[in-house]
Amino acid sequence: MRFQKRAPLSAPARALSLLALLAGCYDARGLDDEADGRNGRDRSGAAADREGEGDDDTATATPAPPSATAEVCDGIDNDGDGEIDEADAGCFEAAHCVVSAEADPCVSTSGTLHALRLPGIDKELVFDDGAEFLIHSDGTATLTGTVHPSGDTGAGFDVDLSFTHHLMAAPSGSPVLELDLSAYAPTGLIDPDDWFYYGCFSGSLTGVGDWTGAYVWVTEDGPAFQVGEGANGKNTVYGGSGGLDYAVHSLPTHTSVGWAGSGTGELNVDLTGCEACVDLQLGDAADYNVFVFGNYKEGVDVLGAVAAGNLVEMQYFSVGSELSGGPALVSGGRVALDSGTVHGDLYYETRATVPDSVDVQGHGPTQGSPVDFAMAQTALEDLSLDLAGLVPTGETEVLPWGEVFLTGDDADANIFELRGRDFDKATWLSIDAPAGSTVVINVDECVINAGNFYMDLQGVDETTVLWNFWEGCWLGFDALGFRGSILAPFADIRFDNGNFDGNLIAASLTGRAEGHHFPFTAEGEVCDAGL
Repeated sequence: MRFQKRAPLSAPARALSLLALLAGCYDARGLDDEADGRNGRDRSGAAADREGEGDDDTATATPAPPSATAEVCDGIDNDGDGEIDEADAGCFEAAHCVVSAEADPCVSTSGTLHALRLPGIDKELVFDDGAEFLIHSDGTATLTGTVHPSGDTGAGFDVDLSFTHHLMAAPSGSPVLELDLSAYAPTGLIDPDDWFYYGCFSGSLTGVGDWTGAYVWVTEDGPAFQVGEGANGKNTVYGGSGGLDYAVHSLPTHTSVGWAGSGTGELNVDLTGCEACVDLQLGDAADYNVFVFGNYKEGVDVLGAVAAGNLVEMQYFSVGSELSGGPALVSGGRVALDSGTVHGDLYYETRATVPDSVDVQGHGPTQGSPVDFAMAQTALEDLSLDLAGLVPTGETEVLPWGEVFLTGDDADANIFELRGRDFDKATWLSIDAPAGSTVVINVDECVINAGNFYMDLQGVDETTVLWNFWEGCWLGFDALGFRGSILAPFADIRFDNGNFDGNLIAASLTGRAEGHHFPFTAEGEVCDAGL
């Protein structure tokens, strides 16, 4: 999954979101939505006329939409201003790890550490590691994780909350300023104008451990849930906070508790950067210059080993000349060779056409493949998608005339994103990263036709560079010296008049490009820097 914050809402979109908020959440909170016998209340416990129509939230207002068409996240210029989605609609995605908000005594008089405060159940529930606040491309968000009483990890709740009615402008009653006023602009560094809001949130708390069997339903109460620097009401870091109502639907099965049946509470959290890591392992494919799940056809000169899940068809060829023994050519189906040399062992599964014009210098032809191609395919497809979900750590610069510069400075791992269309049009491509660091370049788009440009490496060499064409379904390369390994498990590749310096992994490969033996050596855990 990709997480990248994008542009804020336009004025029409803000207006529409605010009207939707008033119609769909604030006014409706006066109703008994969760069937617990209590109408919606604000943080003080009193009913409130939040939308200002003269009643205490006992009916749902339905205001007329604004005359302007608001931009939405659908790839269309809805409001006719010449820009789509990211520029106007607030389409964005982000991921944050959820940590209990600890009060900063410099700006807060609250001495408690908690993420979820539920008086009547527990006043200091804190999150375990791994809790996440995910903001989706439509502006909604989810918070998931596990909380437990501070000092007692034997009981707790699995938390699953959904947030809707996203707003960039503060609605009525917001922002809630709980810190010392000196912390806020203009005297302090916190500017509530930078915060955004969710008018509605609700979800479940499901008991775990000693609280197994318990089920509690939560809904927002009072002003909107606010997110931003200092918005958690406890300290000045990035976080979120909001009031809530809870209703206990069932108690723990095997533990006696004196819980209140319902009540009000608070959610106060720090939202920190989430470092994501992927175990970069090529498996069986690491041993092969060419590793495809289907056919390999028209190949001429591959200095390392070749493995294909189906047909291997080669003429006037050489395979494995830089190997020191072992499998040089493996087919999970049929082998059809003519006039060439296999510098090692040859394996096939169904049939082998190997005339006298072919010199097999190792064992074989031997029936039976040493490679489980189906298992390898599943693992490599998963790996490609996992790598695509890493947050970029390096800088990608694309100049108008086609020069592409990928620059990273991390000694361990440098992760880049490159649009397929920019790779398509490249006239020069340079990768600059520390020697020995792992370089992963995530390239999107289904169809790519690229060639006739030079790849330059600074610092790193081919053995630690991996090109991940995670969305590729058909890739065409011509007159190109590909420096680094290629991971394109969903793609059929046509590659002529060039070479690839590293492992090439794909659905299939056709063409006379030479395979140069630069095995990928940077296997291991690759981590991004989080958000």
